[in-house]
Amino acid sequence: MKFKVCPQCGSENIEWIIPQNWSQWSCNDCSYTGLVIEVDKETQKEIQKQWKETGRIISSKDDEEDD
Repeated sequence: MKFKVCPQCGSENIEWIIPQNWSQWSCNDCSYTGLVIEVDKETQKEIQKQWKETGRIISSKDDEEDD
């Protein structure tokens, strides 16, 4: 079964920015904005692993600490 995920971090925590424009999505975990991809669970895990290895995980908590 395939489902929509963020292509940057692999999260399913995504939502439409503007429902009338199906191609504009926002990831609530890494702040990515743009198209999403449909993947299976194995591909999602691979994306998440690569994202974690880069050390570039962005969260609102990290943003607050930088201020």
